[in-house]
Amino acid sequence: MPMNEEQKKYLKKVSEASSEEILIKYTGREGMDLEKHIHEQYQIIFTLQGTLHITVEDKIYFVPECHICWIPAGKSHSLSSNNKAISLIIYYVPLKFHQNDQRKKFAIFNTNRWASENMHYISSMKTKLNDSTDKDTYTFALSFFRQMPLACKAYERPLKGIIATRDTRIEPALSYINEHLHEDIRLEDVARAAHMSIRTLSRLFHDIGIRYNNYLNYQRITHAIELMADGGLNINEIALETGFSCAANFNRTFKQIMGMTPTELFKRK
Repeated sequence: MPMNEEQKKYLKKVSEASSEEILIKYTGREGMDLEKHIHEQYQIIFTLQGTLHITVEDKIYFVPECHICWIPAGKSHSLSSNNKAISLIIYYVPLKFHQNDQRKKFAIFNTNRWASENMHYISSMKTKLNDSTDKDTYTFALSFFRQMPLACKAYERPLKGIIATRDTRIEPALSYINEHLHEDIRLEDVARAAHMSIRTLSRLFHDIGIRYNNYLNYQRITHAIELMADGGLNINEIALETGFSCAANFNRTFKQIMGMTPTELFKRK
């Protein structure tokens, strides 16, 4: 989706920022659906409300509510969200690390009290921090962001990402899955809807690095988290809405994919 003028204007402001200043922005839906772009600064996103889908280079990642997304400088990325309401704090930080430093890699972190309180503190100060106007806060913020990835545990499930396929042949199948998550859909159903053989569809899933059942469950669980973030439905209703026969099956699959139960995930809020 093309960016609007307000989005273009802010990204221009980011690109023109000094190499010795930190920009801070609260945003909501207006900050979503950004086409692929690159920053010279590290971009750190704190999801206060709602969830994100982030495409980084050739992979799509899902970011749950109350998590921290770490996008290194020079990484091509785009942002979108399926939630009705979303609230983020975005920090653009001029960081530099040695070539082999793990902090030069894209990552998503579980938040914790230490990280959350410090990020809220930094964002409460100003929308721009630099060495000349507020040296102490600027120095503190730089030190915090340098240390944060080392102090937060990386969230690896399911954030290893799904390959953002460029093969248009599989797009009808993926669209069918996303539109019928609430149904008991089998591989043969999807193949029929996409007008291809089961063998061909299986090979296309292999090419994007995931089995059909794993992809289906991934989409069901990420959609369930979106529904949980929007509110209004209980666990039983969400389980049925995302194609599970009962809450027990939903909870088991949720933990397999997310590494924790739905209750444990949302206790972090």
